[in-house]
Amino acid sequence: MVIGYRQAEMTPLWQLGDWAVHANNTLMLVAVALFGVGHSKSR
Repeated sequence: MVIGYRQAEMTPLWQLGDWAVHANNTLMLVAVALFGVGHSKSR
């Protein structure tokens, strides 16, 4: 099974668009900022 898996051709089912990388990075920055704000002390 392992040998057959290595010899099989790769069949891509879908591919991300170029915009997805930028959207991921932007949303990650927003998530980190919100995480930091959520853990800050209030009055």
